[in-house]
Amino acid sequence: MRPSVRSFALSLVAGVLGLSLLGTAPAQAGPQPSPAKSPASVGAPATAEARAGGVAVNQRRIYLRFPAPNGARACTTRKIDLAAGRYRWTQIGGATREYDLRKGRYYWKDCIEYHITPSYDWVYARHSTLQNDTGGTVSLPGTLQYGSSGWYWFGSHLLRL
Repeated sequence: MRPSVRSFALSLVAGVLGLSLLGTAPAQAGPQPSPAKSPASVGAPATAEARAGGVAVNQRRIYLRFPAPNGARACTTRKIDLAAGRYRWTQIGGATREYDLRKGRYYWKDCIEYHITPSYDWVYARHSTLQNDTGGTVSLPGTLQYGSSGWYWFGSHLLRL
């Protein structure tokens, strides 16, 4: 083999070997370094339609650390097609409100973020919003999550009445 072909072949073998080693690394057990920024939806398809009497879900289970890095944040999002009507929207462990919503496609977002309160308590604040394609937005009042490190659910449920 010529020197340039040999070095190319060695580089290729080293690259393939490196990629295969990266792909077989064991998953990290226990808490992750931050509850941060990888949105995922649990328990519901990415797009669905809420039917009368049916519950649509946008939620996620996450490991929360106390204390955590300031500004640590995680969100779960989905798109949902809603018929016109009255809906009861409930935040997990938080507020419940009823809204009259127009027919259309909505972007549904639930987030939890670590921050300091005016009384200098460090807490996770939850936020939930529904935004339709024309830009109209409704939201649930934020609620605070106190506690100790561990696994928690956050998100919200939407029931068509």
